[in-house]
Amino acid sequence: MTESFESVIGPRINNILAVSAFMKERITERYDDPEGKAASPYDVPDDYSFGWKSIIEFTVSNCSINGLLISGADGCGKHTAADIACSVLLGEREYELAYLNSEDFVFSEAELKADDSDRQRKIEKGDTKTYTDDTIHSFFECLFSMFEEDLPYCLVIDNTDGFEKIKSVYSRLGKYICIGEPNVFVIVIERNENAVPSVLRNQLRLMRMTAPNRRQRISMIDNALKKTQVIDRETVEIISDATEDLTYSQLKDLVCNLSMYVLGDVNFSIEGINEMVSSQYHLISDGDGIQDEKIRLYRKIEELIDMAPELIEKMPAASFAAVRTAETENKTEDMASLEEKDAAIDAEAVREQNKIKYESERMPMQDLLGSCLGEERMAKVRNAMPA
Repeated sequence: MTESFESVIGPRINNILAVSAFMKERITERYDDPEGKAASPYDVPDDYSFGWKSIIEFTVSNCSINGLLISGADGCGKHTAADIACSVLLGEREYELAYLNSEDFVFSEAELKADDSDRQRKIEKGDTKTYTDDTIHSFFECLFSMFEEDLPYCLVIDNTDGFEKIKSVYSRLGKYICIGEPNVFVIVIERNENAVPSVLRNQLRLMRMTAPNRRQRISMIDNALKKTQVIDRETVEIISDATEDLTYSQLKDLVCNLSMYVLGDVNFSIEGINEMVSSQYHLISDGDGIQDEKIRLYRKIEELIDMAPELIEKMPAASFAAVRTAETENKTEDMASLEEKDAAIDAEAVREQNKIKYESERMPMQDLLGSCLGEERMAKVRNAMPA
């Protein structure tokens, strides 16, 4: 007899629960000690200079929402935002927390076979109450069964770029929210907002993260280096200007390294800081400024390429036709011309068919026969008819 889906999927569920327990403990410890009092004197304090912390806390605590859609480029604070939301939920009431990514929904052949066998057994028993033809639903049912009863769930969906079936996952979560069972709060970390179908998108509050501006970079550098007591305002601003294109993640790593450099080196100097910045940030160099600009341009092109799928979905066809090469454009125009002609012919055929139908229903029999047989044949018919 084939094993049940629950037993086959069990190891996968256990891994999810282990990771989720670790994340829950980390978030709880982090927000139980917001000032970092228990941290090592060498640890850099948590930073929320991206400006979303109070907004997220107020929204999750006071607004009637069923989840968050956190969007934006990599390294701009999306995961920090998700952690803040989870900390609010865990602080206000007990939640079962689960972190999920695309790999959790790529089912093996054995798992799919077990799910199909479960389905067949339910059909044979006439068990329509628990029957489902959706493996994703079966997966969630097994996941929820591992949690304590009567507790709401917080599901964090992350790392789904390029996963074709993620919309099916989002649709299932949207259905849970719509019917109110189970009680779930959904946090989606998604670069491409259009990947979230309306059944779920309408239930979520969108928060779009952006790369740090100058003011936010200064705040983050100040926060990271305040324990050093040797970084003056001018130096902070120099570092901020030199790190214009860094994401939060990159900037955090840089300021942590700077803090360790300053605290650990008694021969601290501004030259040393400049060397550290230059070594950590590849867009900065002491030499060829033209090369810097080339690298900066390549970085922007890379970002544009990453955004291309989302941009194309939002742009009308005419707005991106101009970027094609002449050869491609001509081929496309030729193809479009053929398609337009085919469409025109089809439309004309429909109009002619409707016209013939309309006229034939109202045309005298003699005229109708004339139209079908032609005037020459109708003349022979008339001549053959008795006077």
